[in-house]
Amino acid sequence: MEAARTESGAGKLTPGDIMVQFSIHSESDRERCQDSIARRIPITISGTTPDCEIRAFTGVVQSVEDYGVKTGPWRWRVTMRESANLGPI
Repeated sequence: MEAARTESGAGKLTPGDIMVQFSIHSESDRERCQDSIARRIPITISGTTPDCEIRAFTGVVQSVEDYGVKTGPWRWRVTMRESANLGPI
């Protein structure tokens, strides 16, 4: 498999934050994640967990790793800082 490219976001963990990883497949979702990285704003997005569970995630995206088109439908792995302290978006 080709090496992953990572686009990193900034941000420090605060009490109540957790780091989560999930997969996405659409180019528009990838663009939303990149916007979250660049602007350091929280988003809500659906993705697939490593256990193949589909769920919604809310937080600030920290990175998007591109595994290329040969990896099946879940091309990008997202790392997100989820926070219980985000409040309404």
